[in-house]
Amino acid sequence: MKHICIITLLTLIANPALACMDDHAHPNSAGVAINSVRLVSAMDTTRPTAMFFTLKNTNDTDRVLTAVTTPACGRTELHDHIKDGDVLRMRQVPNVTLKPSETVSFAPLSLHVMCFEPKLPMTVGSNVPVTLTFTNADDTETQMIKLSAGIVSIKDAAGSPAKSSSPIPAGHDHHH
Repeated sequence: MKHICIITLLTLIANPALACMDDHAHPNSAGVAINSVRLVSAMDTTRPTAMFFTLKNTNDTDRVLTAVTTPACGRTELHDHIKDGDVLRMRQVPNVTLKPSETVSFAPLSLHVMCFEPKLPMTVGSNVPVTLTFTNADDTETQMIKLSAGIVSIKDAAGSPAKSSSPIPAGHDHHH
């Protein structure tokens, strides 16, 4: 039987300059500190956009991120970039496991959440609700963390906690 805990955590990031990793993360009963949650503003509803953040597992056991949802997107998927020869290729991943004390950054050209069918308007500086769903390693317990993501421009998304300086290419198309 899965135990479901719903934790409300408001992280208002109205200023993209606040999008940096610090030791003052927002802890919760999932045992995962969450920082710098930001959604890149969509230009239109036909092109996907992306969401970035940093997670730190504060437990002594694995935590598994299984989903990220927001009403700002028609659907979301966890994605990663893999190097295939000299080419970076994006691929969907079913989940992301955080080992004890591990920090994982969702950043441009790395792990990220794809936002398909974005809902407009996405006004830079505003906030949207986001839910991150975690399980423990044996999938017997689930926590849903509710928080807010700040809407940022493409150029501000590049200033990620992973120290990436590569912006998301305009017209970022993805096909399955």
